Amino acid sequence: MFIGQHHPVRKVLQYAGLSASSYYYQASGEVAQRRGIKPSEFTLLENGGKVTNEQVAVQVKLLLEKEFVDYGYLKVTYYLQDELGYQINHKKVYRLMKEHQLLYESKKRRVGNKQWVKKLVPEPTEPFSYWEFDIKFMYIHGTGKMVPLLSVIDVYSRWVLGHLFQESIKKEDVKTFFEQITKIYASPQKVYVRCDNGSQFESTLVREYFVTAGIEQEFTKPATPEQNAHIESYHSILERSICRSYEFEQTKDCFDTLTSWLKFYNYERIHSGADYKSPFKLLLKNGFKTSEKFTCKEQQIGGIFIGLNKTETSAAEEQLARDSSAE
Repeated sequence: MFIGQHHPVRKVLQYAGLSASSYYYQASGEVAQRRGIKPSEFTLLENGGKVTNEQVAVQVKLLLEKEFVDYGYLKVTYYLQDELGYQINHKKVYRLMKEHQLLYESKKRRVGNKQWVKKLVPEPTEPFSYWEFDIKFMYIHGTGKMVPLLSVIDVYSRWVLGHLFQESIKKEDVKTFFEQITKIYASPQKVYVRCDNGSQFESTLVREYFVTAGIEQEFTKPATPEQNAHIESYHSILERSICRSYEFEQTKDCFDTLTSWLKFYNYERIHSGADYKSPFKLLLKNGFKTSEKFTCKEQQIGGIFIGLNKTETSAAEEQLARDSSAE
């Protein structure tokens, strides 16, 4: 009103506490008109012709529908320039792709409601109540291949429940592996398993199996290997003791070595996390007789090996009892 009465604009804005930029942006109370050059409706070709923007959008859509193509607007720009001869820059490509909802968006895997770990380190109160598992790749020198090894460890005793070692490990293999483990090991009423976010581990098949088996599955948070520290530690021991000490010609050679290693590790290897005893002796010290708790009819099932032999276990327990009596 005051400006309409020809009072100085600067003075009126000063008294009103309004900046000049805000006043001039919508000076007449109407929506400010878009500034700059009006976007072109055509795109020129190198041969002198031209196509409509709609035709350009169709070409982009056809490109993005091709198998394996996951281009963003920059790669699409180079495609239009090099392959179709369009005289077009990346800004226009971006605008057209945005208008037609063709911009690339990464697809996120749906994994449902995960149960994340609540504590950094598990705190089991009895043997075989808390397991950790993960995959490590073993290099086979003779074939030049990396072969996956799935290991499961008991946090309380550091006993390795078993290995699954084969050319590839799919979700079906993980389920079968744990079915074999749960048949052999007499576990407490409540068992927890902890793993990372590998696609095999977070698959619906594996997660539903654990629910059916009454096993509670926890997932470590991304990029936090310390939350799965016990199995990571075991795999670092494997790296030192096996990977850096042996060269394998075939996958079977590695499997046979892992079979011998697992017996040594469970029954003999001194472990700092097990009061400087072997996992087996730690279990015995805590009154856990493995020969009575475990049943094993087959040690090797395909690529699965479970380092447990009832006869050897009974003999080891008897020998330990004799040694204790002699002391």
